[in-house]
Order: sequence, then structure tokens, then C-alpha cells
Amino acid sequence: MDPEPCRESAKATLVAHSKLPQEVIDHSLGFLYNDKDALANCSLVSRQWSSFSQRVLFDSTRVTLKSVDHLNDFIQFLTAFHGSSRIRKLKLTDHRNIGVGCDARVVLCPIHMVPRILELLPGLQSFKIIYTMIGCECNSELDEGIEEEQTTRGPFSLKKLSVHDIMGSTSDVIAFLNVFDNIGTLDCMRTYRGILSTDPSLEAQPRSIGIHAIRHYACDPEELLYPILRLQPCASQLQQVIIELEVAMAAAFSKFVSQIPNLRHLDLSPNMKAGDDDEGSEDGDVEPASWSLLDLSGCSSLRSFALRFYPVSVSLDDDSEVHDRCRQYVRDASEILLRLPQTVSQITFGIHIPPLLPTSH
Repeated sequence: MDPEPCRESAKATLVAHSKLPQEVIDHSLGFLYNDKDALANCSLVSRQWSSFSQRVLFDSTRVTLKSVDHLNDFIQFLTAFHGSSRIRKLKLTDHRNIGVGCDARVVLCPIHMVPRILELLPGLQSFKIIYTMIGCECNSELDEGIEEEQTTRGPFSLKKLSVHDIMGSTSDVIAFLNVFDNIGTLDCMRTYRGILSTDPSLEAQPRSIGIHAIRHYACDPEELLYPILRLQPCASQLQQVIIELEVAMAAAFSKFVSQIPNLRHLDLSPNMKAGDDDEGSEDGDVEPASWSLLDLSGCSSLRSFALRFYPVSVSLDDDSEVHDRCRQYVRDASEILLRLPQTVSQITFGIHIPPLLPTSH
């Protein structure tokens, strides 16, 4: 599609609704249409932005935090910012990574801070937190103005909630989820148990949350998925589960999904750890037998099932290693597929082979 009509329409919008100089409009939209850097430069010229420029600039917002003070500053900014309703996607991340000690990480309070942020963002659809701790340390950290203000709306609904590389106790994570009433997709990746000591009087009890789909990758499900969702009466609305599963969790996962009456889609990726083959050979081929505990026959509403293997890297130097692993995957797949309910009408099976780099001679 020719972008020229889009440029002219955007230009006309800016001309009609802003006081930006004509040459700035011509440069930012006539030659760099939809360019965020150019639009950001426009903000230096005039505080009065058009509706179009606000939408482009703030639709997706990322905030990198270095301390709790930065988080408080962000909340104060949202309080004074008239364009906060434009923010649809928000990402909060610590400027460090998960390897940093717990005492050095930014703590996101699910009781005082999260509800306040969500209250100030009425148009928010996607919320993602990365490299943070979840817990309450607000007694001395929180500004008086924020501490005294109570949220007037909520619980809140989101199309997508993502928690990646976070640390927190089960109770603190429950308190975080309790802020929400409905979540379209709950996306979890690498969650760790934190050592933050939250006031026992603030410990949250699970309540009903409407969750349509769960994506759970690269973490032990016992850390977050089962202690929370198994306790919450939300299973009736859950229709899709995408999960990376360790063989040791096969029986527990079977029990979990059997309690989801409306589960329609299940996408399973067995976690193939390096060294599994050695353990299996020592224990008399225990690995395939363990997958037999993954019994999905009780999922009477299941319609589609996907089984995806992501092998660990192998070398071209030893063809037998490739063959042995493929035989193992087929063996494991047989154990799983034989225990599917008859309601399944679509099955996707894949072995995603990583790139094989030839050895230099």
C-alpha cells in the first residue's frame, strides 16, 4: 500500500491540532513517517502535541528502574501526565540482570505500587515486568502522598500479563495476581523464589482470577504455576496452556490439567536436560517410564494438542548421538501420545533440531 496518503493524513492532523512549526511537521512526517525519534524531537519544540504524536510516542512505553525512588518518580509522573491514557503497553525492568543479588534489586510492591500504577493507566492492555523482585517494603520507602492515596477502581483487567526473571515468595506473587480480575494471557518465564521478608499481616490469600491462557517457560512449575493456580478457583475459564515441562513434574501436571474442565488447547515442550540420557542408562531406562505418568486422558474437553521437542545441541562428529536422541524423543512421544483423550482432533508433533555446526579440521 502506498504510504503517501498516510503521510498526508498524519500531516493534516498535526497541522490542525498542534502549534508545531510547519518545517518540523514536514520533516517528521513528510520524510520520516511514524519515526519515534523524529516525533520525540518535536516535543522539544512544543509541549502541545497532537493526538497522533501522543499515540505514537506513548502507545508502547518502557521504564528502566535503578531504584525504588525511580519507581516513585514514575508514579508521580503518571499522576501529572495528561497523556497516560495513551499508554497501551508498559514494560518495567531493572537496569541490571537476574544475577544481581536480591538486596540490590528494585522491589515492586503488589499492595501499594502496582494498583496505583494500573489506576493511572486506564487504557493499559499489556503489562510486563522483568528483572524485579515482588514484595512489600513500603513502610519507609513510599512517599506519603502515594501511601495515603487509595485506589478508586479495580480489580484490573489485562489482555496480557508477562512476568520474566522475577523473584518473590508465593504469597507475594499471589498478592500481585490478586490485583487483577481478568487476564487474557499469563506469560511466565524464569521465576525464582525470593528471600524478601514481607510483613506477615500483609500475606495474601488466593482469590478467583479469570485467566484464558497460560504460557509457562523455562522454570519449574512448582515455583509459580501450581501453588497459585491450584489454589485459585480460576480453572473454569482456562482454555489454553503452553508449557515447558520437566519429566519429574509429569504426574503433578496431569493432576492439574485434569481439574480444568474447559481446557481446549495444550502445547507441551518436554524439558530435555543435558545428562538425561546418562541418568536413564544408570536407572534402567527410567526417563521414558517417567513420561508414562503424564496421563491426559481425563481432559475431556481437549481439542488440539502440540508436542514439541527442543533437543540440546549435538555435534556432527558423532552421528550416533543424533540417532540416539531422536530415538529417545520418539520413545517419549509415544508415552505421551498414547494417553491423549479421544476428543483430540488435531495433533502437532515437532522436533526442532538446533543448527549443527561442522567441526573445523
